[in-house]
Amino acid sequence: MENAYVPEASQPDDGYTPQWAIMDAPWFRERYRERLEAATDGSLTDAALEDFWRAEGMEFAPNRLFDEAWYVSVNADVRAGIGLGIFGTGFMHYRESGFARRDPHWLFSEGHYFRRNPDLTLTAVQRAGYANGYDHYLAIGDEDGRSAHPFFDPGVFRVSCEEARLAHDGHYGGYRFFLEAGPAASLRTSWYFDPEWYGRTYPAASAAVDEGHYVNLLHHYLTNAAPEAFDPNPYFSEAFYLATYPDVAGTVRQGTFRNGFAHFMAHGVHEGRRPCEGLDLGAYAARSDVRIPVADGRFPDAFACWIADTLRQTDASTTVPAVPLSDAQTTFLVAEHTRTMLPVLARTPIHFHAHQEYDVTVVLPVRDTFLPVIATLVALHGSTSARIAVTVLNCGSVDLKAELHPFVRGMRYVSCRRTNTLKACIDAALEGKTGPVLLLEPGVRLSYGALDAALDTLRQRHVGAVAGQLVGGEGTVIEAGISVFRDGTVERCGYGLEPFASEIGFARACHGGGNAPLLLDADLVRNADLPASLTEWAALMVALCLLVTERGAQVRYEPGFLAYGPSRSSSATSASSVSAALRDRFRRLLGSHPLGVDSMRERARWASKGSHVLFLCERLPAPHLGGMFARDGDIIAAMARAGLCVTVYSLDEVIGPTAPLVADFPLTVEVIRHRFHAGLPDFLHERADVFDCIWFAGHRTLRRVQVDIHRMASGLPQANMVLDVGRMGAIEGHRRRLIGGLDDRSRLLTDLQADIGDDWLCQSVLALQNEDAAFIRYASGVEPLTLGMSAAEPVNVPTFEGRSGLLHALPLYGPGDAVHDGLDLFVRHSMPMLDRVLPEGATLRIAGFRADGVDLLGLSYYPRVDPIVSARDLSILYAKSRVMVAPSRVSAGLPYEVVRAAGFGLPAVIGRDLAAQLGWESNVSCLVADPGIPQEFAEAVLRLYEDADLWRRLSDGARQAVRKAADPGGFAARIRQIVSNGGVEVRRA
Repeated sequence: MENAYVPEASQPDDGYTPQWAIMDAPWFRERYRERLEAATDGSLTDAALEDFWRAEGMEFAPNRLFDEAWYVSVNADVRAGIGLGIFGTGFMHYRESGFARRDPHWLFSEGHYFRRNPDLTLTAVQRAGYANGYDHYLAIGDEDGRSAHPFFDPGVFRVSCEEARLAHDGHYGGYRFFLEAGPAASLRTSWYFDPEWYGRTYPAASAAVDEGHYVNLLHHYLTNAAPEAFDPNPYFSEAFYLATYPDVAGTVRQGTFRNGFAHFMAHGVHEGRRPCEGLDLGAYAARSDVRIPVADGRFPDAFACWIADTLRQTDASTTVPAVPLSDAQTTFLVAEHTRTMLPVLARTPIHFHAHQEYDVTVVLPVRDTFLPVIATLVALHGSTSARIAVTVLNCGSVDLKAELHPFVRGMRYVSCRRTNTLKACIDAALEGKTGPVLLLEPGVRLSYGALDAALDTLRQRHVGAVAGQLVGGEGTVIEAGISVFRDGTVERCGYGLEPFASEIGFARACHGGGNAPLLLDADLVRNADLPASLTEWAALMVALCLLVTERGAQVRYEPGFLAYGPSRSSSATSASSVSAALRDRFRRLLGSHPLGVDSMRERARWASKGSHVLFLCERLPAPHLGGMFARDGDIIAAMARAGLCVTVYSLDEVIGPTAPLVADFPLTVEVIRHRFHAGLPDFLHERADVFDCIWFAGHRTLRRVQVDIHRMASGLPQANMVLDVGRMGAIEGHRRRLIGGLDDRSRLLTDLQADIGDDWLCQSVLALQNEDAAFIRYASGVEPLTLGMSAAEPVNVPTFEGRSGLLHALPLYGPGDAVHDGLDLFVRHSMPMLDRVLPEGATLRIAGFRADGVDLLGLSYYPRVDPIVSARDLSILYAKSRVMVAPSRVSAGLPYEVVRAAGFGLPAVIGRDLAAQLGWESNVSCLVADPGIPQEFAEAVLRLYEDADLWRRLSDGARQAVRKAADPGGFAARIRQIVSNGGVEVRRA
């Protein structure tokens, strides 16, 4: 193999004409009128004009999509080349070589296009037949609404056109429409530039446009010869910015940035710098109502969001605030909605399974409430694929069957007029019934999939009843399980919260349900001796739940068992007579329940007898975040499977596409998402005496919360605190110094002690692997436990022949970190060598997590690099790729993705440091090569990629290594042991 080379984009294929090189005859005639008149008789047809252009060497731009004057002005080497006669025009340079990297127009940025559209790379668009990013943008990107320049936001321009009632003809998008210099040329194209204000503020600019020196005012702003003399909008001041930040003024003088606003857009807005006097952008950007829309991509940055907010406020006086609906209004609207369905139901009635096999029995008590019953039955029928048998308890005087039969068929009717209690009615309804029974009030409407979620929960071991989440008409929670205190007092959990709020968005053991739907096992509530005084439905539901618990089964709250119903400011279960009846009937059972005092409310909400773990972390873990975050997710999942109650509390907020999803956590785990570090003291106060174990995910987490732990110590476990040390920066720094030949043990010791100096607070200290344990032992004298990691191993994985391509999946958490350094080295130096020898179609997929600050645009220009898109689930790529590459020269934590990939039979080429940490041997479980020697690493990759026998041997060896070191069962057992033995004193070496 030869040494690395600097890649260049390939020329367009012969016979293909890029969009930017297609002749626009009318524009060309007008633009080059004098030249054409001098060289021709001026009567050329469009076809003859193009032939003339080609015969002249295609020296001049054939359309307005290339700006000759601007291109020459911003490329000094092009100006010099024209002066030396190397090429005649800027377009000639662009057509021959500049198209690979240069920007052709003041309103298009090749770099911006690829950064904002990470599913595209130069290699990808050329593979699809386009010359470069600009060609792709003009062909389909513009029409698809892709962003290609900070000053041209397709969404903003579209709204401007709609407000001006402008529409364009043709198949192309807004970019060409704007450049045509018609009415659209005066419209706003981004939040950053206000053309109306600019024209009023700088009349000379408007005059220059009118005289034809510029296409429009935006063209003037972006290309004028005095860029520091013009502000783009009323909210940014060049004079203020450059005077306030002398460092910026220096870079502008040096030519690094065109003006202060160019610096502000590139860096200042993200650094919280002030754009003008009186605007504290840093404080504004810190608001959650700003961070979320920016992270979600609705605005490019906080400044754009601020401008949009400011413009919206000008119309605030015409906005009528929404008024919440009252209970009566909500009930009326639901009734009217149901009434409109009656003609349809009359033609196609709903059918249930009265005399057939069924999966669940539904019991519905009815007291002369026709429309609410219909609403409940319609929602019930559409909520599940299960076979339903419905029994209607006629608790009124109306002939229900005659009233309901035209619309709903196949139901069983039981009259309650001859019985004394509602419980007796339910007994009569369940006569001869077995299996799941759903108890439902009229007016309560199940959501899609709600009953299926409840049935799945009821099938779990030891579960005898499932309580649901009931949401009122105003959109807040009425009930999410209940707590029953020792004196029989009943309290609704989650009342007034948003649906699926952190406190109620997870499944847990509870004391029961009242007004919410209730699914239970019929055999557990048959022939029960319940107080006759419990005449209200909600009170009876509570008693049935207590009965289920008394008979040895568990009641669980399931948030997915979601229903909507009438709001209730108070519940029938709050009556003192109900409390007395429950206390007298269930005295023995309630004797173990918490007392009804404020300090016991949180403990009462958790009815499980399992230990309760508080998992404290800096940011919420999730599999797609990779590395230690994925490992933290495995720890949480193992705790949940072990029957532990787990509350995850994150110190830092994470928003946007990389934020963990609800599905990233087990259903039984409580995730506190919106309180962060500032809210931790109050949270610990509210949860005093609730937790049995505190698990600190990482030494940085422990260091940050140590003061809070001390302040709230009286309500926290004193003898069960666990520090999972995690990644240590001291080790990475030491290994980097070793690469440079510096073995500074004194500095290593100092850095290690800084990393783990707070471990004395905990009874258990955990290390990632044996090598980390040795470092901890060296620094503090602690004898840590080694927890390791977990990696699942699929049963069937593709063979050598069924795989192709290379995969880099290690997470990139920051620019210049060890992973970024290794990837950059591999792509720039090893990949060009591999490009010459790998078979066609063998590409490099860079798919691990990538933080916002990590810019990989430069790597995307290299050969065989696929579009760089972070994948939430890497499993598919582990199964389809042939070779994993981990070219990091050092690492401060286990290469989690390498181990995960090995479980899928994907062998890897890794550096010596990673191999030492894993304890893997080259030619047995992997291939080891020095990433710092690009040719050596490239040769190892090629060897593994092409040698089928070697690949099969290492694939098997990698899977065996995973079984030995990362078995999920052993991982979970170690966690159970650590939590249960938290009181064991840490041994000192």
